[in-house]
Amino acid sequence: MNSDKLYDLSDITEFIEDDDEQIGYFVSIFIDDVPVMLSNINQAFKSSEYEQLKFHAHKLKSSIDLFKIKDLQTDIRTIENLVNDRSDPEKLPALIDKLNSSLNLAIQQLKKDFNING
Repeated sequence: MNSDKLYDLSDITEFIEDDDEQIGYFVSIFIDDVPVMLSNINQAFKSSEYEQLKFHAHKLKSSIDLFKIKDLQTDIRTIENLVNDRSDPEKLPALIDKLNSSLNLAIQQLKKDFNING
């Protein structure tokens, strides 16, 4: 993995044995699904729907883990825990901003690396 990349596909390539078509499939799903999940997280946060926020953060966690976005692996768990415990809500805006910016950058990197337009 290039050290400038936010993602690492080693778990995926190990799982599917370097099948480029399958790797592309996983990347396409990530690129399609993550913006929807982010939108759901942002909407739930803005409307203080904490159960929905927790649900969508939990759902997004598996994508972050699969693509080994190390920069966010702790943060997504922190978001989930803060919402679950209703503790330190003032930390949520910065964490959600970081989640948005890092995932959008990861998507841009994946699109570039896999020649995906759009």
